[in-house]
Amino acid sequence: MRRTSFYRTVIFNTTSLICGIINMLVCLTVRIVSGSPFEVIHRLNCGEVLPPIWLFNLFWLIGSFVAGYASGIIINEFLCGRLNGRNEICAYRGGLFFVALLFLAIIWYPLFFVKEALFLSLLIAIISLVCAFFCGCIWFKSEKVASILIFAYFVWLFYILIVNFLILFLN
Repeated sequence: MRRTSFYRTVIFNTTSLICGIINMLVCLTVRIVSGSPFEVIHRLNCGEVLPPIWLFNLFWLIGSFVAGYASGIIINEFLCGRLNGRNEICAYRGGLFFVALLFLAIIWYPLFFVKEALFLSLLIAIISLVCAFFCGCIWFKSEKVASILIFAYFVWLFYILIVNFLILFLN
């Protein structure tokens, strides 16, 4: 019995870590491919609104890791067969919002820092916030830890929304 519990814990952590690292690497790749945001920051005069760019990127990567880790928790629940009936449906619905959230999070950075599409990036930030909220609420029914992690990511997205809003109205 103890061996099974230990095995599940190791699989749980491994699956979650792999999902978190994959999500973080995808976001890091987007950042590298997009190039340096320094020119845009100076052109838009948003240096006062944004934290230092290294800190912004660090929080962006940590947020993407946390969101990926949350998805790994849900994936592990599927792998271990702990989701059944209503919980499984909730996990699927939350997963749909999570996939939309990942897609929007990946396209926000290049839209904001490369294309300087401030209004479009503001809309994407709002939709991302809504997706994170629904994902967290739906996952709360099946896996509370994943839900709490998504709500932590929700706080980061709310900060992104505020910064995006301020920069849009300063320009």
